[in-house]
Amino acid sequence: MAMADGKVKIAILGGGMGAMSAALALTEIDPNREKYEITVHQLGWRLGGKTASGRNPTYGQRIEEHGLHIWSGAYDNAFTLMRLTFKALKRPRGDPLATIGDAFKRQNEFFLTSDENGTYAPWSFWFDPDGPNVFPGADCLWANDPVMPSIETLIRRMIAWFERLIGDHLELASPAGRQGAAMPGISDLPPHVQSLIASVSNGRPAVDATALLRASRRAAELLENGDKSVPGLDWADVADMLRRALYVVFAAYLAFQGRPDGRIFEQALVGILIAIGAIDNDCIKQGFHTLDAFDFREFLLQSSPDLLKDDIRTFLSSTVLLRALYDYCFAYEAGERTKPSLSACTAVQSLLRLGLTYKGAFFFKATAGFGDTIFTPIYQLLKSRGVTFCFFHNVTALLPSADGSVIETIIIEQQAELAPGVPEYDPFGPPVAGIHSWPNAPLWDQILNGKKLASEGVNFENYYSPQPPPCATLPLQQGRDFDQVILGIPVGALGTICKALVDQRQDWADMVSNLATVRTEALQFWVDRAVQDLGGPFVAPQTPPEALGPIATGYVSPLDTYSDMSQLLPAEDWPSPKPLSVAYFCGVMADSAAPNDDKLATERAKQDGLVWTTSQLQGLWSNAGKGAAFQWNLLHVVYPATGQDRFDQQFWRANISPSERYVLSLPNTLQYRLDPGNSGYANLFLAGDWTKVPEVNVGAVEVAAMSGLAAASALSGVKIPIVYANTLYGPLAAGRADVARETRQS
Repeated sequence: MAMADGKVKIAILGGGMGAMSAALALTEIDPNREKYEITVHQLGWRLGGKTASGRNPTYGQRIEEHGLHIWSGAYDNAFTLMRLTFKALKRPRGDPLATIGDAFKRQNEFFLTSDENGTYAPWSFWFDPDGPNVFPGADCLWANDPVMPSIETLIRRMIAWFERLIGDHLELASPAGRQGAAMPGISDLPPHVQSLIASVSNGRPAVDATALLRASRRAAELLENGDKSVPGLDWADVADMLRRALYVVFAAYLAFQGRPDGRIFEQALVGILIAIGAIDNDCIKQGFHTLDAFDFREFLLQSSPDLLKDDIRTFLSSTVLLRALYDYCFAYEAGERTKPSLSACTAVQSLLRLGLTYKGAFFFKATAGFGDTIFTPIYQLLKSRGVTFCFFHNVTALLPSADGSVIETIIIEQQAELAPGVPEYDPFGPPVAGIHSWPNAPLWDQILNGKKLASEGVNFENYYSPQPPPCATLPLQQGRDFDQVILGIPVGALGTICKALVDQRQDWADMVSNLATVRTEALQFWVDRAVQDLGGPFVAPQTPPEALGPIATGYVSPLDTYSDMSQLLPAEDWPSPKPLSVAYFCGVMADSAAPNDDKLATERAKQDGLVWTTSQLQGLWSNAGKGAAFQWNLLHVVYPATGQDRFDQQFWRANISPSERYVLSLPNTLQYRLDPGNSGYANLFLAGDWTKVPEVNVGAVEVAAMSGLAAASALSGVKIPIVYANTLYGPLAAGRADVARETRQS
């Protein structure tokens, strides 16, 4: 059904990356506004979802975020959306966020914080950049070449990577190794495999692991290219050679344990185990979805030879490589550190995508708040394209037709009424440092009784904060108010909002009950010393030098992930004297840590931050002091304060509302994610990182972007070139129209 003028009315529910990606794509499909009339219904006063940010006028218009947000160089689709947005806006030269190059700065080093003898030491990872003008994605949605590596290519690249990584280091470790089981010989391998090993061994003994790795890589190349020059060769032969190499690599790991140069063997162990497990579980043909049944640690242990099982189990429980990955993905059931859980499918795809397909740089940091950098330009572009934004619209229910074919009604509670003479809510205050920014609270002068609501501390975004009665209840009807619906509200809130769908359809009931979510907490410090002067090995000069301050993960809970964000200071507006650096910290918050109460959870986040700061921060900043000796004067304040009271002028946050909780990728849950274009209702499309996309199904802005593009494609019937590696279902999906290939040369 369409309007009298022939346009289709589209209701977009939510304002996060999934919803906005869909809106952008639809306006790219319909640039002249001939097909669609789009209305966005958004809770509260700003866009951004879990990546929303706000400016605090009390403290130098500082940027306050939901948590720590950094984009990966593998975010092809998210970067495409931003590149086309900046290009379309044509902001004048000199605007602080005129181009994608103004909006993001590159970072190629990050740290894991490995526990060595009771202290945390930095484990640096450096990724070679592509060049100063290279960014992921493209300037046009239709210019994207959606080509990514195949599973065979990724496995071959991974083998080649750890072959180069360990190189001649293996010469320093005995094949038998102390405490290690002796490597089995190769006499039981098929003759064609023995011949291949001999051909690459350069006269070395057949038991040499370097030769085994070189032969494994060569075999992978032949299989990847369909080369039949070694008759009988198959991927099982590659796994057999890698299993033998694993013995020597593990012996080297034991021999070098505790030494910085021994860390390469930890990386190689994990990489070899991934390759063996992928081959053993038939991922080459079936795709990585076969791994979703396993937790990542369980999968790696399964890949280990029996004689090394106990040793590998100990290694997997202690290495920071795995702990950091679980921290990075907030992968703890109910936020409990005793319950780490991460789908092996998600873990393997994430590691391969992040490490082997990044472009331009490994990480990108925004130069302003994520709300300012991402959602301000998106909002401005969509407004210029005729999209209507209805702020203070709290979606409370989706109601299907009796026959279950369509969404018939959307129930919205209007949270606030505009003040007399205000025709439309303008979400931006005066520009800060030339940037149109979202405030950290509504602009109360635009709202009826705004001063009263502000004095009562009303927080329209927080589900567990007391709310005033709605100004109105708006039942939107299909055929009158909307024709099609894009649901971009996070899955944590859908049990209530979509109860009627859950009651009507088993797939909705399965999704809502099986896709777990987790709380997170965040802490931000503004500091009166430059990051280089805070001390500690994380800020020591590196080669090659980084322009931006450090990123580290795998540290002590609850705030296990840290990033210097001093690049944001020019976008703030502090009175003199100004802070000299900014630091963000984040981690999971257990459901048991505080009840579902805004004030109590926020107070718990504050106490977590205080205890962690005085007991653990010195491990990152050696000049910070510890316990009673903590140097509180490091923390920047605007109003006079001494000692611990200076903490009160920093920022902390507990993300406990259903729509703020991070969606987990638990084992055996991929099957419960719904496709963006297959909700079970003819006029309902889904957009968010909780849906099923063709590649990495994890809570990430790139997944939300992929989902939004897929929703727009399904709604419009227009094929959108979404970039992804076709690794979820492998060659079994080769006939699908949306199969993608590679954007980088091998």
